[in-house]
Formats: sequence, C-alpha cells, structure tokens
Amino acid sequence: MTPHRWFPSRRHDGVTELQTLVDELGALLEGSHDLAAKDIPAFKARLRHLTDDCHAIGDRLVYQGRRALRRGGDYASEHPWQVALILAATCGALVAACLINRRR
Repeated sequence: MTPHRWFPSRRHDGVTELQTLVDELGALLEGSHDLAAKDIPAFKARLRHLTDDCHAIGDRLVYQGRRALRRGGDYASEHPWQVALILAATCGALVAACLINRRR
C-alpha cells in the first residue's frame, strides 16, 4: 500500500514560479519603451528565455496535475469503501444544506 498525501508539500511552488515569471515579463516590457536599436537583440534573447521558462513551468505543472489525478484514481481503486462513504456523506450534507436553505 502506498502512502497518500491529500496536499503535496510543494503545492504553491508552481504558482510562485508563475508569478515571478509574470513579474519579470512585466518589468521587461516596462523597460522596453526606451530601447535603442543596439538593445533589441538582448531584449529578444531575454524575452525568448522567459517564454522558454514559461513553457517549462507549464509542462511541469501539467505533469504534476496528471500525476495527482493518477494518484487520486489509485487511491479510489485501493480504498473504494472509504471513497464511497466520503461521497455519500458529502451528498448527504449537500442535500441537508439545500433543504435547510429551502425552508428559509
């Protein structure tokens, strides 16, 4: 039996990396207003580097998302009764909330 964690310990790393990347792109574009002709190749190289980083981060996040879905499926197949009980309790709570709201 494999150990399962509901929340990965590095769940905010991808969001932090994307925010940093967006901040860097914003700063790069903000500074691009007064570019001289000699600065354009360096600007293009930096922009290409940042877009490559963006693709790498996106690919890694897609991989992590697929891995999380696969682990969820593995957990559900290894623990079907627990998953069924959790789903039944959740559905019961939703029905109760709807009935309580309906009476108000």
